[in-house]
Amino acid sequence: MADTATLLSWAAAIRKQKEAGGFDLAGMRIETDPESRAVLTAAYVQARQNPGFSISNWKIADGVYVTLSNEAIIAAGDAVTAYVQACFDRNREIDELILSGAITTHEQIVAAFEDLS
Repeated sequence: MADTATLLSWAAAIRKQKEAGGFDLAGMRIETDPESRAVLTAAYVQARQNPGFSISNWKIADGVYVTLSNEAIIAAGDAVTAYVQACFDRNREIDELILSGAITTHEQIVAAFEDLS
């Protein structure tokens, strides 16, 4: 059995992996690594400030480009914010379970994060 500090460290590391791992939104892959979040955040700010703002060539996969409307940019930005927050919320729940002694293994930590994707 690992000590509490190690378990908490594992939980934080897995949260960071999940946080940067991305998710699917309405059939489109949304990347959530730090660079992708920064680019999307810039687009989100523009979309919020200018209702006519859109992006004509947003690459979602190798060789696949889509046009993102103002509404799609805002929806993607809101979804990324919610996803990242869900990762932190789950990390806190897991930390509390570790501190209470309910989670005692790496496998339990991994399983507790499984449904976030």
